[in-house]
Amino acid sequence: MLTTIKRARIPVVVETNVFGRHDPSPSASVIDRTLFVSRFCLERFATTTGATANPDRYGFLYNPVDTDFFKDHALPERDFSLPIAGRISRADPGKWSPLALNFLPQLVRDIPNFRYHIIGGIPEAMEYVHENDLSKNVCFHDPVQTDGEIAEFLNGVSVLAHANDTGESFGLVIAEAMACGLPVITHPSEGLKDNAQLELVEHAVTGLIARTAEEYANALKYIFSHPEEARRMGVAGQEKASRLYRAQTITRRLEAVYEDLLHHKGIMQ
Repeated sequence: MLTTIKRARIPVVVETNVFGRHDPSPSASVIDRTLFVSRFCLERFATTTGATANPDRYGFLYNPVDTDFFKDHALPERDFSLPIAGRISRADPGKWSPLALNFLPQLVRDIPNFRYHIIGGIPEAMEYVHENDLSKNVCFHDPVQTDGEIAEFLNGVSVLAHANDTGESFGLVIAEAMACGLPVITHPSEGLKDNAQLELVEHAVTGLIARTAEEYANALKYIFSHPEEARRMGVAGQEKASRLYRAQTITRRLEAVYEDLLHHKGIMQ
């Protein structure tokens, strides 16, 4: 890559660092600025590498989200008292946490008509549902391909139930749910794992944070029994998503990064 970039005489190289990791290879020397996809990833990078959060070399820029689309396609009025939760992920065990299922027995005992809609089910999850006689409460859906399908799915639930032990370097599904006006329930990751989900979901502001299956079940019960609080959190999340993750805003900020670098190199006046 190093030789190719030099031969092509590319004046500026900006790296989008999705996973927040350090690249010690010689090729990394061509990078003028590294942009992490969340403040969390930038701060973890600074902590683990000893590098300062120098804005001339390192920064963060959130992933762009079509927040206008999701806001325009969200239900104008939503009944948050309906005990329906949704989950969206890849059908990959690495995107799951036991917490995503272990809350179910307690919640179904307390709310027998609870419904849990899942995109990205894995065999282990389907087995858990079968072994615990939860088939009436859990519905597995086929993968979706478009923003329209995602919005339609999110319009059928009252809350996004997020649980992923790996954590999120940004959390696109969370941001999309927020843009639709949904509160989000999530949990912290351990150690130095990705934890940007806590950057998006502020406890009691844009959603709720749960650490155990009992807390997770109680968080869902709180949402369904306090619909006005759920609506308030959904509105706060929608406003936050529009302010921070809107694709048009991210594009302008990225343009500014390139213009600043080109100006600094004397290429652009």
